[in-house]
Amino acid sequence: MTRPLVAVLVASAFLALAPRVRADDDPEERAVIATQPGTLRNVEQVDVAVRWGPVSVRGAGWGYVRVDLLNRDLVARDVVLRLRPEWGAEARDGERVTRRVRLAAGARLRTWVPVPARFVSPTLEVAVAGGESYRFAASTRGTDMQWGVLVVADGARVAALGGPLDKAMETAFASVAAGSRGDLVEQASASAEDLPPSWAWISAASIVLVDGRASGLSDPERQRTLVRTVHAGGTAVVVDAGALPKGPLAELVAAAGPGDVAAVEHGLGTLIAVPAGSLSAATAARVVAKWAGSGTGTTPPTWTAATHPLALRDVVPTSFRVVEAVPGVGRPPVRGFFVSLVAFAVLAGPVAYVMLRRRRRLTLLLAVVPALGILFAAAILGWGLLSEGLGSRGTVRSFTALDQRRHEASTVAMRTLFTSFGPESLSVSPDTVLVGELTPYRPWERADGAVAPIRLDVDAARVDGAALPSRVVTPFATTTQGRARERLQFRRGADGRYEVVGGEGFAPLPGPGRLVLRAPDGTWHVGGAGAPLAPVSQADATAAVAAIVGESTRLREPDDDEGDPLDRDPFGYGYRWGRSRMEAALEAGRSKESLAGWFSRRTEDPLPPGSYLAQTTRAPLFDDLGLDVRWLSEVHVVRGVLAPDDVDE
Repeated sequence: MTRPLVAVLVASAFLALAPRVRADDDPEERAVIATQPGTLRNVEQVDVAVRWGPVSVRGAGWGYVRVDLLNRDLVARDVVLRLRPEWGAEARDGERVTRRVRLAAGARLRTWVPVPARFVSPTLEVAVAGGESYRFAASTRGTDMQWGVLVVADGARVAALGGPLDKAMETAFASVAAGSRGDLVEQASASAEDLPPSWAWISAASIVLVDGRASGLSDPERQRTLVRTVHAGGTAVVVDAGALPKGPLAELVAAAGPGDVAAVEHGLGTLIAVPAGSLSAATAARVVAKWAGSGTGTTPPTWTAATHPLALRDVVPTSFRVVEAVPGVGRPPVRGFFVSLVAFAVLAGPVAYVMLRRRRRLTLLLAVVPALGILFAAAILGWGLLSEGLGSRGTVRSFTALDQRRHEASTVAMRTLFTSFGPESLSVSPDTVLVGELTPYRPWERADGAVAPIRLDVDAARVDGAALPSRVVTPFATTTQGRARERLQFRRGADGRYEVVGGEGFAPLPGPGRLVLRAPDGTWHVGGAGAPLAPVSQADATAAVAAIVGESTRLREPDDDEGDPLDRDPFGYGYRWGRSRMEAALEAGRSKESLAGWFSRRTEDPLPPGSYLAQTTRAPLFDDLGLDVRWLSEVHVVRGVLAPDDVDE
């Protein structure tokens, strides 16, 4: 018997005896895909197991689906993972997320596929090159409005912690849930080892509930992923916080201070620490109250269908979800078109008739009139193209939480873009979440193409250019979290006034009231670039803060025939109710929240000692999506926390 044959037999025996998946992984569904359909050789197959994370919960952010693969074949196999929504117009638009992996012979692989939260009832197709395919459906993810909870715990602790929180949330939203077709709160679970490597892929979770005892949290990188999720605008709840191993998350828990339900604001989000080893009903109710921003009362918040907030603790405030006008775009030159049509009518009518009649060639009208029509149509088309430009233009407004101590930043940016010729694709940084192109829509009445589709290639980190169609005003909202070296520094002069020093290309705008500094000693100073900051009272500083934040949300009002964009349900929640009930709810109590309200709601003290708020020349962390855009209007607001060496006394 030759050595190659022995090796093949040994490998075949090993693969035949290999377990299909680890028993403690608890996948939701498994399948075996034949790599050579029609053959009887059992070793030629790929085992697949999937488990869904939080998806379809808020209309913003990304969830994930975890995929375990085992190649039982004796040769390497290419596998394509393709995710699609299976409900509504999204499915007709061909929306999809694609990932490709290569499995060596006998290899195991665990990977994750991001799930845009707007995908309703997503389906994952796993296809083996040259073989069969299998489809996994997230059958529990329906069209009801849901808040998603990701429970990071082991074994029985998942139900012990997730159950009380689920009940508290359902109690809080009981009036909202009346008449619904399903639960409003959806839970997914994962061990710490099974968390996806990117914070962006758990950004769809309204709450990440973490057990301090969970195995795998001793890895600082896993804790770092959870901390980044909070900084980008999420909410994490750590139960049995004292048992948490040392790491970034444990340091943040320590900053929350004492108390049975202690909270600390971090970046754009909140961490809630619960020292107890279990989650009682009363404690869970207080956690929900903290999460919902209703204070520290002992009773959970209650909302009716007409008064509940549309997006609790969302990563983008609703004021950022309004389409802003792009100057010079969207209004045709009516007078010019009218003159062109009159000129065409005159030339193609009396003038052509008189000239051809003199030459006794009236039959040429059959050619002259269509030719003039084509000429004028081309002129009008060219006029339209040139009048609206040949490049990309847009407006942008951003808000950034910048921690200069850790060189860390989170930026939410709302941009409205117009491009003459749509790009082939958009480049998306791994640190960026496309909160969504926010063209408002209702799924039941939307026509194909009313909302640009999302077609994401995970491996190339690119979105198909159809997301930014040519000559269509398209809004995008993004959240970016990552490292940022930009900083503002302050130097105190002999007269006690501070001067601000910015970095290259990053500085506050000149003029009064562009920057509010609260010095480490608690005193307030207001000013701008190019002049010393003036000391002011707390009341004057508070007014300056409101002015700076309010400036970033002064968007245009919608036209009368356009209606209020919020009435068109940008979150996709409306289809859970009857149409009239949904519209009544929005009209009576929607949270059409300003950035100022969203800003102040996230912290009792917006500017603690050693921090500042400023309108700056640019955002410290901004993903341009690989586009070259001429910004016609841009407003960038930064809330910075100073490092000790950023203030020279």
